[in-house]
Amino acid sequence: NKAWQHGTKVASAATQTDPNIKIIEIRCASLIGANGYIGCNYDMFTNALNWVINNQTKFNIGAVVSPLGSLATTCNLTNSYVTAINKLTSSGTAVILPTGNDFNYTNIDNPACVPGVLAISAIDDKGRLALYANYSSRVDFAAPGNLTVAIPGGTYINDYGTSLSVATFGAGWLKILNAKIGRAHV
Repeated sequence: NKAWQHGTKVASAATQTDPNIKIIEIRCASLIGANGYIGCNYDMFTNALNWVINNQTKFNIGAVVSPLGSLATTCNLTNSYVTAINKLTSSGTAVILPTGNDFNYTNIDNPACVPGVLAISAIDDKGRLALYANYSSRVDFAAPGNLTVAIPGGTYINDYGTSLSVATFGAGWLKILNAKIGRAHV
């Protein structure tokens, strides 16, 4: 199903950065019929974050790295996922989210805009800030976002986006963090 290629692409970007990374996939979408899906919404994202909160010790979770697209056109600081993000960050678990791909140079996607989140924009294949990537003063870092990535079926394609940049940044960040504290790659 083409609708489900995104997760494979993102996992491919992460494993290119650190082949030893361990990934726990939490799908924040629902399949409808053979080819359709409902994208992630506020409640689904909050439930996914709460699952991490409840299981972070059991699975040794070092960060939430999500290729989540925008949940709204403006930054919503009153939604239930803000409470979950705050719980994670106050416990030392980084929440790393993409800024979006809307050619917007004044605002980034919600919930990457939430204080405490590491907001990741993209660098293109020439080493420049990618034109497609949203950017504002709220951006924390930019990482490679133009990559050759795996898709289901064992083939590779050239793709781009801040979902890929958040995966490359998150995998690299965890690799460095884990090397410093001697923790397994999770």
